[in-house]
Amino acid sequence: MLLLIFACSNTGTMVESKVLTISSGWKMQPSDKLISVDEKTISGNGFSTEEWYDAVVPGTVLGSLATKGVIQDPYFGINMQTVDYEQFKQPWWYRSTFDLNGSDLEKNISLRFNGINYRADLW
Repeated sequence: MLLLIFACSNTGTMVESKVLTISSGWKMQPSDKLISVDEKTISGNGFSTEEWYDAVVPGTVLGSLATKGVIQDPYFGINMQTVDYEQFKQPWWYRSTFDLNGSDLEKNISLRFNGINYRADLW
């Protein structure tokens, strides 16, 4: 979805705005697998997420693991009894990338999350 909005700023000039929904291309990884890597490196350009799990966004870690077949569907039968809850007692990294062009770097850019389950640190 791409939405262009034009509005007047306090100076009376037109300000261009666009909304870009980033709901695909997300990867996730539990923080215990990233202990030796600092946050700046993880959030930097070119960091490899090849070994990370594919993530469903919007969604949860449990939902992504089930959707991608890493665990059995927890809502089927008694599969919930086999879920290892220890893996959810730690933070998980979610990562995606998007492109900005040169003129975007001169603009105010906002990231809007229409729902974060519990809490998040954004890099």
